[in-house]
Amino acid sequence: MYKKGFVCSYYLMIFLIVTVFVSVLILNISNRIRLTMNVNNINSYLSEEAAVLSFIRCEYANGRTEYGTFRNSGIHFSADADGDCITVNVYDPVPEIIRISLKDGYVFDYDTVRNLKPA
Repeated sequence: MYKKGFVCSYYLMIFLIVTVFVSVLILNISNRIRLTMNVNNINSYLSEEAAVLSFIRCEYANGRTEYGTFRNSGIHFSADADGDCITVNVYDPVPEIIRISLKDGYVFDYDTVRNLKPA
């Protein structure tokens, strides 16, 4: 007597289940893409910081403490000293500010400020 309504609700239930699975799959792919982009950004920052820190360590170890604008490994940056702190402004390829703390002539710690908008 009510078979037509049963078949219709059965197909509606299958349609809703398939829609939920597709939605979950799309959200999962979107989250993976966002994760990959964030890891790419982090890697670019870390490689830039490593190149700048190794340059500063090398300059400081060799007794050259001149500060100004430098280009090293394709990274354009400037360094300014203020006591036991060196402020490095990285201009290119990813802008950021690195503050390097010195202790007894060695790099003790560093802090970064990221996501700067170019002027």
